[in-house]
Amino acid sequence: MYSTAKSRTFSNTPPQNHKIPPTRRDFIFDHAVRPYTLTQEVRSEEEALRLADLTLTKQLARAMEDGKVLSRSLSAEVRGDTLLVTLSAECEEQVGRLVELP
Repeated sequence: MYSTAKSRTFSNTPPQNHKIPPTRRDFIFDHAVRPYTLTQEVRSEEEALRLADLTLTKQLARAMEDGKVLSRSLSAEVRGDTLLVTLSAECEEQVGRLVELP
């Protein structure tokens, strides 16, 4: 069984002893505070691998907007109570173009 954090929230409130110039503080910390509770969710190895595959495939698709995935492989390794998942992909992408000089 593998544990994953189910939810997270973030606070944009600076620590009390943290000194930030007022203009910078206004720029960085003008968002609302969102409280959170961390929970653990136990998943089977198969479910964790399926979720990792789905997540990594979405990230690859976003990274290859203008490119093409030629091949991909997914590998997994258990290290203690952690499932380490690696997605390897061979991709084709146009990274340059010819431009005629005047």
